[in-house]
Amino acid sequence: MDLSQMIVQATLITSSRLLQLPHFTPALIEKAKKMKVEDITELLTMEDKPRMELLESLSQSQLIDVTRACNRFPISSINLEFKVQNADDLRAGGSARIVVKLARDMSEEEGPLGPVYAPFYPKEKEESWWLVVGGPQSALVAIKRITISKAQVSVKLDVELGEEPGTAEYTLYLISDSYQGCDLENNFKITTK
Repeated sequence: MDLSQMIVQATLITSSRLLQLPHFTPALIEKAKKMKVEDITELLTMEDKPRMELLESLSQSQLIDVTRACNRFPISSINLEFKVQNADDLRAGGSARIVVKLARDMSEEEGPLGPVYAPFYPKEKEESWWLVVGGPQSALVAIKRITISKAQVSVKLDVELGEEPGTAEYTLYLISDSYQGCDLENNFKITTK
Protein backbone atom coordinates (compact mmCIF):
# COMPACT_ATOMS: atom_id res chain seq x y z
CA MET A 1 0.00 0.00 0.00
CA ASP A 2 3.00 2.24 0.55
CA LEU A 3 3.77 1.86 -3.14
CA SER A 4 0.37 3.23 -4.12
CA GLN A 5 0.84 6.23 -1.81
CA MET A 6 4.31 6.89 -3.21
CA ILE A 7 3.10 6.71 -6.82
CA VAL A 8 0.12 9.01 -6.24
CA GLN A 9 2.20 11.58 -4.32
CA ALA A 10 5.40 11.19 -6.40
CA THR A 11 7.49 10.68 -3.26
CA LEU A 12 9.66 7.98 -1.72
CA ILE A 13 8.92 6.23 1.55
CA THR A 14 11.92 8.07 3.03
CA SER A 15 10.77 11.47 1.72
CA SER A 16 9.40 14.13 4.00
CA ARG A 17 5.62 13.90 4.34
CA LEU A 18 5.57 17.66 3.73
CA LEU A 19 6.44 17.03 0.06
CA GLN A 20 2.75 16.17 -0.37
CA LEU A 21 2.02 19.89 -0.03
CA PRO A 22 2.49 22.47 -2.77
CA HIS A 23 5.45 24.86 -2.66
CA PHE A 24 7.37 22.86 -0.04
CA THR A 25 10.95 22.98 -1.26
CA PRO A 26 13.91 21.19 0.36
CA ALA A 27 14.86 24.50 2.02
CA LEU A 28 11.37 24.97 3.47
CA ILE A 29 11.32 21.35 4.67
CA GLU A 30 14.70 21.87 6.38
CA LYS A 31 13.34 24.99 8.08
CA ALA A 32 10.29 22.97 9.21
CA LYS A 33 12.55 20.24 10.65
CA LYS A 34 14.41 22.84 12.69
CA MET A 35 11.02 23.90 14.08
CA LYS A 36 10.27 20.21 14.89
CA VAL A 37 7.63 19.95 12.15
CA GLU A 38 8.01 16.77 10.13
CA ASP A 39 4.54 16.00 8.81
CA ILE A 40 1.26 17.60 7.80
CA THR A 41 -0.45 16.89 11.13
CA GLU A 42 2.30 18.75 12.99
CA LEU A 43 1.97 21.66 10.55
CA LEU A 44 -1.80 21.77 11.12
CA THR A 45 -1.46 21.75 14.90
CA MET A 46 1.18 24.50 15.09
CA GLU A 47 0.36 27.78 16.76
CA ASP A 48 -0.43 30.51 14.23
CA LYS A 49 2.63 32.68 14.87
CA PRO A 50 5.28 29.93 14.38
CA ARG A 51 3.36 28.59 11.36
CA MET A 52 3.40 32.04 9.76
CA GLU A 53 7.15 32.29 10.49
CA LEU A 54 7.65 28.93 8.80
CA LEU A 55 5.62 29.91 5.73
CA GLU A 56 6.79 33.56 5.50
CA SER A 57 8.60 32.95 2.19
CA LEU A 58 5.35 31.95 0.44
CA SER A 59 3.17 34.42 -1.45
CA GLN A 60 -0.51 34.87 -0.62
CA SER A 61 -1.58 32.65 -3.53
CA GLN A 62 0.93 29.97 -2.46
CA LEU A 63 -0.45 30.11 1.10
CA ILE A 64 -3.92 29.53 -0.33
CA ASP A 65 -2.60 26.50 -2.25
CA VAL A 66 -1.06 25.08 0.95
CA THR A 67 -4.27 25.71 2.88
CA ARG A 68 -6.38 23.92 0.26
CA ALA A 69 -4.05 20.92 0.24
CA CYS A 70 -4.00 20.77 4.06
CA ASN A 71 -7.79 20.96 4.20
CA ARG A 72 -7.98 18.05 1.75
CA PHE A 73 -5.56 15.95 3.81
CA PRO A 74 -7.69 13.33 5.62
CA ILE A 75 -5.90 12.74 8.93
CA SER A 76 -7.76 15.32 10.97
CA SER A 77 -11.17 14.57 9.52
CA ILE A 78 -11.65 10.78 9.83
CA ASN A 79 -13.04 9.01 12.88
CA LEU A 80 -12.80 5.20 13.04
CA GLU A 81 -15.06 3.12 15.31
CA PHE A 82 -15.63 -0.61 15.24
CA LYS A 83 -17.47 -3.36 17.10
CA VAL A 84 -17.28 -7.14 17.00
CA GLN A 85 -20.82 -8.47 16.65
CA ASN A 86 -21.83 -11.31 19.02
CA ALA A 87 -18.49 -10.96 20.81
CA ASP A 88 -19.81 -13.02 23.76
CA ASP A 89 -20.78 -16.02 21.63
CA LEU A 90 -17.89 -16.64 19.21
CA ARG A 91 -16.77 -20.21 18.56
CA ALA A 92 -13.33 -21.48 17.59
CA GLY A 93 -13.26 -22.38 13.88
CA GLY A 94 -16.12 -19.99 13.13
CA SER A 95 -16.08 -16.40 12.02
CA ALA A 96 -16.65 -13.00 13.57
CA ARG A 97 -18.28 -10.02 11.92
CA ILE A 98 -16.67 -6.68 12.57
CA VAL A 99 -18.78 -3.61 11.88
CA VAL A 100 -16.62 -0.58 11.14
CA LYS A 101 -18.05 2.93 11.16
CA LEU A 102 -16.05 5.63 9.44
CA ALA A 103 -17.07 9.24 9.84
CA ARG A 104 -15.51 12.11 7.97
CA ASP A 105 -15.94 15.82 8.62
CA MET A 106 -17.85 16.94 5.56
CA SER A 107 -20.34 19.75 5.38
CA GLU A 108 -23.22 19.44 2.96
CA GLU A 109 -22.38 22.87 1.55
CA GLU A 110 -18.92 21.67 0.49
CA GLY A 111 -20.40 18.88 -1.61
CA PRO A 112 -18.36 15.81 -2.55
CA LEU A 113 -14.69 15.61 -1.64
CA GLY A 114 -13.35 15.88 -5.14
CA PRO A 115 -10.09 14.37 -6.34
CA VAL A 116 -6.99 13.72 -4.25
CA TYR A 117 -4.41 16.51 -4.14
CA ALA A 118 -1.72 14.89 -6.30
CA PRO A 119 -0.25 17.36 -8.81
CA PHE A 120 2.21 14.86 -10.32
CA TYR A 121 -0.31 12.06 -10.82
CA PRO A 122 -1.24 11.87 -14.52
CA LYS A 123 -5.03 12.03 -13.99
CA GLU A 124 -7.60 12.86 -11.33
CA LYS A 125 -7.58 10.27 -8.56
CA GLU A 126 -10.49 9.40 -6.30
CA GLU A 127 -9.48 8.78 -2.70
CA SER A 128 -9.83 5.13 -1.63
CA TRP A 129 -9.01 3.30 1.57
CA TRP A 130 -8.17 -0.25 2.55
CA LEU A 131 -9.65 -1.79 5.68
CA VAL A 132 -7.31 -4.60 6.72
CA VAL A 133 -7.52 -6.94 9.70
CA GLY A 134 -4.31 -8.62 10.80
CA GLY A 135 -4.54 -11.64 13.07
CA PRO A 136 -2.28 -13.91 15.10
CA GLN A 137 1.21 -14.49 13.65
CA SER A 138 0.70 -11.48 11.36
CA ALA A 139 -1.91 -13.34 9.33
CA LEU A 140 -4.09 -11.34 6.95
CA VAL A 141 -7.63 -12.28 7.98
CA ALA A 142 -9.77 -9.67 6.18
CA ILE A 143 -9.32 -6.94 3.58
CA LYS A 144 -11.75 -4.60 1.82
CA ARG A 145 -11.31 -1.55 -0.39
CA ILE A 146 -13.70 1.32 0.31
CA THR A 147 -14.38 4.93 -0.56
CA ILE A 148 -15.66 7.46 1.94
CA SER A 149 -17.99 9.50 -0.22
CA LYS A 150 -20.51 10.35 2.49
CA ALA A 151 -20.16 11.85 5.96
CA GLN A 152 -20.56 8.38 7.48
CA VAL A 153 -19.94 4.92 6.05
CA SER A 154 -20.56 1.54 7.67
CA VAL A 155 -18.60 -1.50 6.49
CA LYS A 156 -18.84 -5.15 7.54
CA LEU A 157 -15.81 -7.43 7.59
CA ASP A 158 -15.95 -11.18 8.23
CA VAL A 159 -12.93 -12.55 10.07
CA GLU A 160 -12.14 -16.26 10.16
CA LEU A 161 -11.28 -17.34 13.70
CA GLY A 162 -8.62 -19.85 14.69
CA GLU A 163 -9.32 -23.49 15.48
CA GLU A 164 -8.11 -23.20 19.09
CA PRO A 165 -10.39 -21.59 21.70
CA GLY A 166 -8.97 -18.69 23.66
CA THR A 167 -8.08 -15.04 23.22
CA ALA A 168 -6.24 -13.77 20.16
CA GLU A 169 -4.99 -10.30 19.31
CA TYR A 170 -5.99 -8.57 16.08
CA THR A 171 -5.24 -5.21 14.48
CA LEU A 172 -7.64 -3.18 12.34
CA TYR A 173 -5.85 -0.93 9.84
CA LEU A 174 -7.34 1.90 7.78
CA ILE A 175 -4.84 2.57 5.00
CA SER A 176 -5.04 5.35 2.43
CA ASP A 177 -4.19 4.52 -1.16
CA SER A 178 -3.33 8.16 -1.85
CA TYR A 179 -1.74 9.96 1.11
CA GLN A 180 1.29 9.13 3.22
CA GLY A 181 1.16 9.59 6.99
CA CYS A 182 -2.58 9.29 7.59
CA ASP A 183 -3.08 5.56 8.11
CA LEU A 184 -4.82 4.49 11.33
CA GLU A 185 -4.62 1.30 13.36
CA ASN A 186 -6.49 -0.09 16.36
CA ASN A 187 -5.64 -3.23 18.33
CA PHE A 188 -8.36 -5.45 19.75
CA LYS A 189 -8.86 -8.96 21.14
CA ILE A 190 -11.34 -11.67 20.25
CA THR A 191 -12.12 -14.48 22.66
CA THR A 192 -13.56 -17.75 21.34
CA LYS A 193 -15.05 -20.71 23.18
